[in-house]
Amino acid sequence: MLLALFLVAGVVMFTRLNIEAYPDPVPPLVEIVTQSSGQSAEEIERNISIPIEVQLAGIPHITTIRTISLFGLSDVKVQFSYDFTYDEASNG
Repeated sequence: MLLALFLVAGVVMFTRLNIEAYPDPVPPLVEIVTQSSGQSAEEIERNISIPIEVQLAGIPHITTIRTISLFGLSDVKVQFSYDFTYDEASNG
């Protein structure tokens, strides 16, 4: 009788278990890539990367902002906290 009770309880708990097929252990990360040909890395940093960083600084749930400025290319990576979803990060 006790075995049947544990078996039924186990089946009920298994159906309520929230399992993702591919869990994502990292918080949401949004990447902004901007190209502007003919500008040096310093000009890209001054005219594109820093203004994007300043505008993103006021968004809630941001933990880090990382930038890379190369010749004609700006790459800004914005990492959000774990309590923020990918949908909220990309639409917000």
